[in-house]
Amino acid sequence: LNVLANIVGKKYGQIFQEFEGNIDPRSSQGTGDVKYHLGAEGIFTGLNGKTIKDLGITSSDRIAQYVSGVSINLPSGQGNQPIVSIRGIGNNDFNTNNAGPNGIYSDEIYLSAPSSQTFLTFDLDRIEVLKGPQGTLFGRNTIGGAISIVTHTPGEERRFAAMATTGSYQRRDVSLTADLPISDTLLTSI
Repeated sequence: LNVLANIVGKKYGQIFQEFEGNIDPRSSQGTGDVKYHLGAEGIFTGLNGKTIKDLGITSSDRIAQYVSGVSINLPSGQGNQPIVSIRGIGNNDFNTNNAGPNGIYSDEIYLSAPSSQTFLTFDLDRIEVLKGPQGTLFGRNTIGGAISIVTHTPGEERRFAAMATTGSYQRRDVSLTADLPISDTLLTSI
């Protein structure tokens, strides 16, 4: 409490109001108990689908190149277990059964296996990076923060998207997706 009042500069009334849960827990700010474990507000960084495409973020490990305070390293190479650090909080243990202190979520589902946390990021609606403890918002004690990846929601109109990559050693990658509405109430995306 003294840290919040004396270092962060909050008034006691404001601190108690925020701890009493008078902030919507679904907001990007989180609840009082989430915001103040580290003594200051959690920080939210969102990248929308167009920004993701414009920046060329083609895999989950490239998120860190565009979000400050986030580091994603792949010591064993692409497609292997990442070492994720948010605000300097991470885990350097290479054991595949150890989950780090930062949660990675895809469509609000926690990716518990570290080897599942690196993947291609084609056809996304947004990427959210929440810095600071996020246990209240996501139901898991993520003391460093959380990375939430939200995939594209099928639309009411037909839509087709493609991405192609070529490279050395005869590399050719093609990704395709399509929104194909079946009826007014049944939407599909393949």
